[in-house]
This record gives sequence, structure tokens and C-alpha cells, in this order.
Amino acid sequence: MTLGLAATLAMGVAACGIFGVSTVVTYEVQHYKSQCFGVAVRTCLLTRTGDETAFTNMFEAPIGFEYEWGFTYVIVVNETELDEVPADGSSIRRTLNNVVSKEPVDLGTSFTMLVLNESDFVTEVGPGLFSLQDEREFLCEAPVDCDGFRAALADGLWVEYDFRHPVSPTEPLELVEWRVVASPG
Repeated sequence: MTLGLAATLAMGVAACGIFGVSTVVTYEVQHYKSQCFGVAVRTCLLTRTGDETAFTNMFEAPIGFEYEWGFTYVIVVNETELDEVPADGSSIRRTLNNVVSKEPVDLGTSFTMLVLNESDFVTEVGPGLFSLQDEREFLCEAPVDCDGFRAALADGLWVEYDFRHPVSPTEPLELVEWRVVASPG
């Protein structure tokens, strides 16, 4: 057998998942993300498979998946167990197979998000305009107590936010209400 043929066969065998177990998984993806903690504080997709009732954090989005806040998705993902896991990385490589559906949520749909303002996860980027991890902006306007909100952020408290999706997906989220749920420590 020539070296070229042997290399081609080896690549074909690896692609079939013999050197790493491969599966195909269908996920539902929520219309918003959550704060999650790994090597660094960041946002994670909220996903579940057909047999799960609760959504859980997916720390790394599948390769090739372009997420937009305000849309629910059903996606099919190829998952391959890695033989060599990168330091502080996932043991599974996820690659988007296809997007089965992408549906906008109804205008004004609300959701709750629990956040610890660690590593400046929430920052004020303009008067009454804040950013979640430099990824998604939201407005704090009356009748919401924005000064109390700023103080809670400065104190590094756990804050539960109630957000509402705007009329247009390009506009900032609306902060409807917030409440301190715990002090760090």
C-alpha cells in the first residue's frame, strides 16, 4: 500500500469517528443567553435536547452557528469526543450540521437572567444604556430605579434582571425590573 493511499484511508477512518466517538444531536436553543463561569465569565447558549425538560448552558457555540438574540432555534449538531482535550476546553467538538428552524419571539417577550457583575460583565456604555459582556445592550429608564441598579453593579451583587425584547431585534433590550438576590461570598 502506498503512503498516499494509507493516509487517505486513515483520514477516512478518522472522519467516520473511529478515533473519536461521533454523534448527531438535535438541540433547542433559547432566545436569550445566560451568564456562565468557565475560564472566564461570559455568556452561554441555553440549550436542551428532546429528552430534557430544563435548558442548560452550552459553553461553546457549535462551529458555524451564528446566534441572534430574540430568536429560538432548532439545530442539528455533529458532536465528536476529542481524544486530546485542550487545557480548560471542552471534551466535545460541536459542528453545526444544519439549522432546522429559526423563529423570532413575539415582540415584548420577557425573560429573567441572573447575573453577578464579575469582571465587569455589565457595563454602562452611555446614559442609561448598558451592555452584557459587550454582546447585547439594554436600556435602564424610568420607572426603573437606575441609580439603585448602578449601585448594585458597583457593589458586585447578584442581580436578577427581567428583560423584554424590543420591537426591533436591532434595538437594545428593555430592563423591566431588577432585584438583588444575594451578596457575593
